[in-house]
Amino acid sequence: MDDFKKILTSPVFAISELIFPIGTYFVGLKFVPKKDEPLIYICVSVVVLIIILIYYVNFNSKKAKRIKELEKELNDSKKLLEKANELKTDSDNKLKKFLRFSKKSIRSIRTSCEMMTLSIGILNTYKNKHNEEEIKNIISRYEKIRVEIDSLEENIDE
Repeated sequence: MDDFKKILTSPVFAISELIFPIGTYFVGLKFVPKKDEPLIYICVSVVVLIIILIYYVNFNSKKAKRIKELEKELNDSKKLLEKANELKTDSDNKLKKFLRFSKKSIRSIRTSCEMMTLSIGILNTYKNKHNEEEIKNIISRYEKIRVEIDSLEENIDE
C-alpha cells in the first residue's frame, strides 16, 4: 500500500523539484536576447530531464531495496516452513513407530492371554475342592485383563 501511495504522489514531488529550472527558463527569456533563446530552452530542458532522471532513479532504488527485503522475508518464511515440515514428519514417524510397538505389544499380550486361557482350561479340568476359590479369582483377573486388552486394541485401531 505504501508503494502505491508513493507512485500516486511521485509527480507531486517531481513538480516541486522542477519549479526552479522552469522558473529560470521563463525569467531567462525576459533578459536574454532572442538569438540565445533556443540555448536557454535546451539548457533548461536538460536540467529538467536530469532532475526527473535523478528522482526516478532514487525512487526505483528504494523500490529495489524494498523488493530485496521482501525476497529475504520470503526466503526466511520458506526456511521456517521447511523446518516445520521436517518436525512434522519426524513426529509422524515417531508416532508410527510407537503405534507399531503398541500393536506388537498388544499382540504379544493377546497370545499370553490365549495361553492363560488354555492354562485356565487345564486348571478347570484338574481343580479340586480346596483351591476352587483361588481358581475362580485367577479366572476373573484374566477376564478383566482380556477386556482391557480388547479396549486397547479398539483405541489403537481408531
